[in-house]
Amino acid sequence: MDATLESKVFRNSSPRAKAIRTLREWIQEGRLQPGMPLPSERKLCQHIGVGLATVQRALRVLTAEGLIQVRDGHTRLLAHAPSSAVAAIFRQTLMILAPAQAPLAGHVQPGWSEYVAIGAAAAARQEGHGVLSLAPTQLLEQPSDPVLSVRPSGLLVCEIAAADRQALVDFIRTLAREGIPVVVYGDGPLEQEYDRVISDHDAGSYMLTQHLLQRGCRRILPLFEKPENVYWKSGRLAGYTRAMRESGLEPLPTLWVEDLGGHYTVDHFRVKSSYLAGQLVPYLTRANPVDAIMAASDGEAFSVAAACRMFGREPQKDIFLVGYDNYCDDSPEQEMESSIPCATVDKQNFRIGQEMLRLLEDRIAGTAGEGPQLRMVPPQLITR
Repeated sequence: MDATLESKVFRNSSPRAKAIRTLREWIQEGRLQPGMPLPSERKLCQHIGVGLATVQRALRVLTAEGLIQVRDGHTRLLAHAPSSAVAAIFRQTLMILAPAQAPLAGHVQPGWSEYVAIGAAAAARQEGHGVLSLAPTQLLEQPSDPVLSVRPSGLLVCEIAAADRQALVDFIRTLAREGIPVVVYGDGPLEQEYDRVISDHDAGSYMLTQHLLQRGCRRILPLFEKPENVYWKSGRLAGYTRAMRESGLEPLPTLWVEDLGGHYTVDHFRVKSSYLAGQLVPYLTRANPVDAIMAASDGEAFSVAAACRMFGREPQKDIFLVGYDNYCDDSPEQEMESSIPCATVDKQNFRIGQEMLRLLEDRIAGTAGEGPQLRMVPPQLITR
């Protein structure tokens, strides 16, 4: 974890976190006993040293966790002790479903998707929540009953993996039906059932296109792997189209290519580069060839660069290439192609995780609004 990044984002705990921690400490110290009425909101403000609105939000969070009960619509009582210590811990704990890869270590760029979970966990701990991080496969091996019996205070889903996707979706739906707040990363049809957070792909692609236009490019080709009906691809094409038309240029039709899959090997890289070269023949051999290509990611930009070389086009000299996701320095394809994208977009994965926690807390406190909410995090253009 980049300590500088974490300290920059989280310098101080919020007043609400302070109020929640103080009330929990009173419970642990025995100053509040099960069934005992809580002091008035104004007295709590005086004792804790925060404002009335902050105390009210903290009380709503603890009520949602089951630590406080409301009687007759207005009297707040400390709830009776849970049936087990495990249940008590889980009521103060957020569950995070994160990618199954090993934890990040050493120099790894924040463009990798693991940073969404890192940002969410850092934000949760800073706000005084316990955190239980699990890979999706760990939950698929067990029924949902044990999780429901201890009732975590919320669920953050940082990835809905393609493998066993439907089983994982069923698990999430079960928790949501039982009233456990859920926030997910993504904006596909399944994710739209819940509160969700994504990067603003429209804005990111708009900035990339503007960067190429400022370099003098006029025939900019978007290149994506199939399938076409993916939310982030639609967002990026919308941003590209908007930037082109604002400059008085007609957007080029997207070049959709097949996803060849495979592993990061020299042989696979050569096969993929040759395949892309075949697809690019009409665009690079005509009288008015394209002068820039927008690849779907930094990794994809390397094979596109190798394909351009087959036509005698020097990347970043005869044709400009841009990527996305800001991980090219860690991309294994860099060992097979020396030219890096002239620009990329950092989706701000760490802050996406932070915003997921904020949205979950707003949902618990009853301030998130009616129906599933979508929040978008502004990306950052990175030029080289």
